[in-house]
Amino acid sequence: MKVRNKFLARRGTPGADEAERSDFSMPPLERLRGDVTAHSTDGARWTLLLRRPDWIDDAEVGDVLDRLEGDKGHKNLARVRCLDLPAASYLQTRVDGRWSVALTPTAKAFDVQLRERGLTAVDGAWHEVCLGEPGAPVGQSSYLLRRRLA
Repeated sequence: MKVRNKFLARRGTPGADEAERSDFSMPPLERLRGDVTAHSTDGARWTLLLRRPDWIDDAEVGDVLDRLEGDKGHKNLARVRCLDLPAASYLQTRVDGRWSVALTPTAKAFDVQLRERGLTAVDGAWHEVCLGEPGAPVGQSSYLLRRRLA
């Protein structure tokens, strides 16, 4: 998407709703992890999130995926889909190192904060934002761990 957008921006091709295109930097990797308990990540399922600018719509994403699947032979692209995630409130903390090691103490700390503040979290859903450098060895990245508030 980024390469195609840059090409179209140089040509002056507008984006969705005739919005002006520009080059953009990729935001940090994000994931939604579901089916996680406070003590285990064994059954966790995750969804990789890649943010995109407003001027790149679902149809353009679909065109790029079709091209990758047809021309390049990439498989499993049917699993890629566009989501509109509404703005939400979160409790968050920064974690250095392995996500799975930090899960239990973070979950306990969040439970205390939720109870003390009278808040409710969405069950089983953790939002993770990777702050580490690309190519950092496994376990040496930093993350923002978030619990979405109901």
